[in-house]
Amino acid sequence: MLTFLETNGKHTSIGCGTIIRCEGNHYTVLSCEHIFNPIEKIYARSFDGGKYKVGVLFMDKQSDISTVRIVSEVPLEVATLGDSTKLLPGTMVGALGCPLGLPNTFTAGVVSSVGRKSFELQHVDFQGYLKEVIVMDIVLSNGNSGGPRINLDGEVVGVNSRGIRRFYERGLARINRLGFAIPIEYVCKMLDTVSREGSPTFPCSDIQGN
Repeated sequence: MLTFLETNGKHTSIGCGTIIRCEGNHYTVLSCEHIFNPIEKIYARSFDGGKYKVGVLFMDKQSDISTVRIVSEVPLEVATLGDSTKLLPGTMVGALGCPLGLPNTFTAGVVSSVGRKSFELQHVDFQGYLKEVIVMDIVLSNGNSGGPRINLDGEVVGVNSRGIRRFYERGLARINRLGFAIPIEYVCKMLDTVSREGSPTFPCSDIQGN
């Protein structure tokens, strides 16, 4: 997993990403679109402290999916992708991320529901996008977005997208904790389409950080 930081003098963590492909010393990293938009200057940092420039390959606001590239002369671990269609309510899952600037933080919980349509979730700011999500009882804080949602075998089954800590209605707490992830099955289908047909949504460019 990589952590993305904004070059703003404070090096604020804005989200995470998962390495899903390696071609020589070029690595493709899967993340969320909303953590890169509209930030212009960021860099990536690995578990061992390595620092990398980031180049955007693909961004899609409707799905909240993005892929970026980094170049590393040191071999980096590529994640194993799982099967999100096998997830059921009650399945144990974990979330990796950098909540509140704490890198490589792991949180565990269970799947609450699968195939949940985003329009059903009126109190989550999906901005009318993300047609289908996995709902879990895991709180996602600032810095978790884009990180992997993994199963008990350590396989990536989703991409952390958004979360709710608590929703108040008439002064009463109605929701204590919920987290939402994009199913990896959906992600793979979209990236396969992009690979075959190209990306009409975002040209390849660099987001340079110091």
